[in-house]
Amino acid sequence: MASTLYKWAGLLFLSSFPYIFTLRGDFVFDDTEAIVKNKDVSSESWTDCFYNDFWGTNIKSNLSHKSYRPFTILTFRLNYIMNNRQLSALSFKTTNLFCHILSTVLVWFTYKIVVNIQHLKKHKIDISYFGALLFAVHPIHIEAISGIVGRADLLCGTTFFLAFICYDKAINSQKHSSLFMVVTIILSAVSMLFKENGVTVLVRNNTFRY
Repeated sequence: MASTLYKWAGLLFLSSFPYIFTLRGDFVFDDTEAIVKNKDVSSESWTDCFYNDFWGTNIKSNLSHKSYRPFTILTFRLNYIMNNRQLSALSFKTTNLFCHILSTVLVWFTYKIVVNIQHLKKHKIDISYFGALLFAVHPIHIEAISGIVGRADLLCGTTFFLAFICYDKAINSQKHSSLFMVVTIILSAVSMLFKENGVTVLVRNNTFRY
């Protein structure tokens, strides 16, 4: 019991502490175009983001980037509303950090499944836990956490891992396999609406099974 608590404490600490100092930053680079200047974030309409790309340009326009991420824009909009309809970089960055912490926890659970599938439990060290620790502090995540537009990656990853976990439940559950499979498909669709490459979870689920 104590060792489990220590593991949780270590995971939560390492997934948050290295990035706390970035919370004082401002909107930079792509944040300006995707959030500050994007009317889908601050307008009265909740549906415009479903007709526009990530940058607020009509998806049918020749000038559109074609990056379709309406659910990510909706989370930006929620940040804006919850902060009294003011654009606060601190609010947006804090949300990103919480998303990273959640992703790290889900990575731990996902690695446990992979370790079990690959029959790697014989190792003396906890591979899944140390893999999650590496994920927590890996410098490749700095841009996704510190840059607000990186939330698309964070939320796509979170729902990606949830879909993977639910798929494992669907394969191994005797009573609710159909329900878990439906949830897997829904989460895969949600992941894709956070960022396009979320759809690849369907392929990866099958890859790990064979």
